[in-house]
Amino acid sequence: MSQKLEDYYFFEKTYSYDVECPYEGAGADGIEDAEVVSGDIAFSADIIWISASEKYEIEWTWEDLARVFDNVNGDAPASESEFISDVLSFLYDKGIDEDDITY
Repeated sequence: MSQKLEDYYFFEKTYSYDVECPYEGAGADGIEDAEVVSGDIAFSADIIWISASEKYEIEWTWEDLARVFDNVNGDAPASESEFISDVLSFLYDKGIDEDDITY
């Protein structure tokens, strides 16, 4: 890390989703109540320098803006891996190396 880096960064991004409920492929399996749910999901991450480990730790959360899913009862309906990729790209652009990040 050659440039001046901060002890804290914040990153957020919103993604759209279309998810078949109660699970992907339910309609094809003949589930009568199967439906496609659409909405937007907002992710945010606090990125904190932990001096003891000499790494940035990513603490992230999400909120389904359509209020169909919640982050207490399971995984986000979509875009988790895309969000992590976007956070990592954000940190790389700041000059933070992959070896200096944990999540």
